Amino acid sequence: MLIEHIHRAKNERLREKLLADQQEARRLKNKQLRMARLARRAAKDGMVDVAPIKKVTKPATKSNKPATKPAAKKTQRARK
Repeated sequence: MLIEHIHRAKNERLREKLLADQQEARRLKNKQLRMARLARRAAKDGMVDVAPIKKVTKPATKSNKPATKPAAKKTQRARK
């Protein structure tokens, strides 16, 4: 029973972290889209001093997925 609780708690923490990362990525993407939209609108209205939009990327994080080995290729033996 205790082991099951530990596994459930660990999975819940991982799921919450994954959802938080997804929310952060979505917010960042929406912010970039909003800034690009404002820049296009300002350029259309004739404002020349619009700063170029830099694409901000999220720093690479270590994946929670375990590394998998590629499957070994099966070879057929010659039958005698």
